[in-house]
Amino acid sequence: MNSLKYVGLISSFMLAVSVAGCRHDAKAAWADVAKDCAFSDLNGEKILFFGPSNSIGPGSIWRQASEAGGGYRVRWESASVPSGAEWMRNGSEFQCQGNNITKFTGAATTTFASDIAPLSAELKAELEKAKSVEVKVAMMKWDTLVEGPFEQAVLALPADAPLKKDLAKPGRLVMYRALLIRGFEAKLSFDTVVGGDVSAKIKDGVLQSINGELGAGLNARWDSNKNLYLSSPSDFYVAGELVEFDMDGGFASGGNSPFSEPVDIKADADIGLEVRSQQ
Repeated sequence: MNSLKYVGLISSFMLAVSVAGCRHDAKAAWADVAKDCAFSDLNGEKILFFGPSNSIGPGSIWRQASEAGGGYRVRWESASVPSGAEWMRNGSEFQCQGNNITKFTGAATTTFASDIAPLSAELKAELEKAKSVEVKVAMMKWDTLVEGPFEQAVLALPADAPLKKDLAKPGRLVMYRALLIRGFEAKLSFDTVVGGDVSAKIKDGVLQSINGELGAGLNARWDSNKNLYLSSPSDFYVAGELVEFDMDGGFASGGNSPFSEPVDIKADADIGLEVRSQQ
C-alpha cells in the first residue's frame, strides 16, 4: 500500500549578493558566485532555488501547493522516472576560476550559514555564529530533459504505476532543466571562543541532510577552532525550471513544444517534500 508522507522544508542556499549583506535572496547570491564561471543565466522569474540535492533535478515531478502560503512540493525524485540515461541531456560546462572566492559578511553570513544545507535546527543555529563565509565552486551547468524520450518513459509505465497515476492529476509540473554545481567549497570563520563551542557540537565528518538522500551531505573539517571548511563530495543540483505536463498532451499540452515555457515562480515560495513510501 502506498502512503504519502510529508517530510518538510528543503533549505535554500539563501546567500546575499554582496559583502555588505544588503540583499538576501538565493538567486542574487548564486548569480554573484556564477560571475567567476562566466555564467549569467540566473536572472528572471522562472528559476526555482530549492537547495542542494543529489536526487532532485531534471525529470523530478512537482506540484504548486494550494495550501496557505502556496509554494512548491516535490512529488517524485528524478530517478523515479525510468530510463534516465535516455531522456537526460548533459549541458555545457561553465568552468569557474578556481582562485576566485565570493565572501559574505554581516547579515549575509547568518543567512548563508543557516541555509547551507537541510540541517537540523540545532546545527543551523551553530553555523549562524560564523562571522564570515567564503564560497567557491569549480563548475556550473544546466542539465535538461529531452521531451520525447521522457514522455515515452512515462507512457511505458504500467497503467497502475503510482507515478503514472500521480502525474495524470491536474497541476503537475516537471523540472525541465536544473542547475548542477560541482566542486563546492565553503569556509566559515569564527571567533576563537565561539569556534571552540561550535566545534564541540559539529565534529569533523559528514553533515548529513535531515532529508536523507534527498539532500546533499557536506564534509566538515576544522582548523584550530577558528575555521570550519565544508565541501561537497559529489555534484548536486540547486535550482531549476518547472514546466506544465499532463498525461494526454505531455509537454505539448502547453502549446509551446518543443521548447516548453517554464512557469513563473512565486516570490519567496516555500519548498517542501512529499515522499511516497511502501507499507
